[in-house]
Amino acid sequence: MSLQSEEGLYTELLVKLNLLKESLYQKFEKNLVVYDMLDEVNILLSILYSTGKYDKELNKLLCKTCIGNKKILINSDAHYCSIYENMNYTYGMFDFAVANGFNVILNGGDIIEGDVKPRNDLNVLQQAEYFINEYPFDENIKTYALLGNHDYRAINKHPFVRGIISSRDDINILDLKKSFINWDGNIISLQHTIDSYKLRLPYTIECLCFKGHSHYYHIKEKTGGKGERIFIPAMCDDPVINLSNAELDKNATRPGFLTAEIFDDNIVVVHYSFINNKIEKKNEFKKVLVKK
Repeated sequence: MSLQSEEGLYTELLVKLNLLKESLYQKFEKNLVVYDMLDEVNILLSILYSTGKYDKELNKLLCKTCIGNKKILINSDAHYCSIYENMNYTYGMFDFAVANGFNVILNGGDIIEGDVKPRNDLNVLQQAEYFINEYPFDENIKTYALLGNHDYRAINKHPFVRGIISSRDDINILDLKKSFINWDGNIISLQHTIDSYKLRLPYTIECLCFKGHSHYYHIKEKTGGKGERIFIPAMCDDPVINLSNAELDKNATRPGFLTAEIFDDNIVVVHYSFINNKIEKKNEFKKVLVKK
């Protein structure tokens, strides 16, 4: 295939992709949940990525969110309105963010409990309203939140949930299951497992993937300097189960959050835990950025 015909195919796919995404977002704005369209979007993305020649343009398409700050705070799995909810962790996290100059918070999903183990039998609409009313506000802090499996179940039950939890100007709701972010020129992602949502994710070149859902901190490193998965601890008291191995120390299973900062050619990720009403630093991971 000639370069001209390759570029023609690339242009044709981009046009179709943009039309699909525009239609999809219009339906989201009308609270119409048409998730199957995302499969077609991601199939197109996979085809485009397979060429291996258009990373720069595709990154612009994938990364709807751009963050210029060199330091971010990452949390996940607060499960607001669940029987395991602990708002003191959220308040403590916000106090930490303010005291240490963090203006961007990334949330890895499972914002609300949905219909699994809600407290006081709160329905999903009430849970969404609770989140909007109780989540702390600071004019200098912006929160970007991925939707997890509990959020997905809640939105499927009542599509207006998505509109409610995104109704505050300081809270930006991202995609389902995975979202790509341009962080100071580096591509990172947030991810959260949704078994019932059969979305095929395209191969990507993110340097770090922050993953919710597991409720405990651990890292799956990869060779080549790209694609490490950092699993985010939970922001609730849900006990971690099915951990039969002794490789995870008790600190890894404690509620907590992560911070990430860019220092010259390194990203430093720090794991913090809530212990005896205090926030304690537990682990540090350093990643050398691959030269662009």
